[in-house]
Amino acid sequence: MRTYRHVVERLDALDLAYIHVIEGVTQGPRNVPGSFDYAALRSAFRGRYIANNGYDRRLAIEGCALGRADLVAFGRLFIANPDLVDR
Repeated sequence: MRTYRHVVERLDALDLAYIHVIEGVTQGPRNVPGSFDYAALRSAFRGRYIANNGYDRRLAIEGCALGRADLVAFGRLFIANPDLVDR
């Protein structure tokens, strides 16, 4: 966790607009072994925090409302179904 926090702190110093964090295992569970603290990453970065992986509408709204993320990305469903928004 220290390594990732250090990287995020360094990115924050560059005054980037956002970071995009895949929370959990890519295409796998959101929970990772051990106690990885995404909230610590979120607090270490002053720009926009974009969360990703395993979010549904309810979880995304809740995460943004509670300040866990500024935005949530939904890549996989949209890549597999380009007309998803129209449906």
